Amino acid sequence: MENICAIIDVQGFYVNSEFLVRELAIVSPNLCLCQEFNPNIKWNDLNLNDYNTVKHCYNRVHGLSLNSISYAEK
Repeated sequence: MENICAIIDVQGFYVNSEFLVRELAIVSPNLCLCQEFNPNIKWNDLNLNDYNTVKHCYNRVHGLSLNSISYAEK
């Protein structure tokens, strides 16, 4: 573990064969950061396959909604 300079964790969704970052976390001896991102995707814009993938990730993988609460309320 002495040789590890940082741990990076990225969570998100594949939509239209493109990975959209929803959350990024970085932890190192000098930094601890967790940042949420808004892909700004509307549920109605998803095709059936992407809709099912997003729902599966939310329910069974990471529990992150498609968009952050601030975007979902608009």
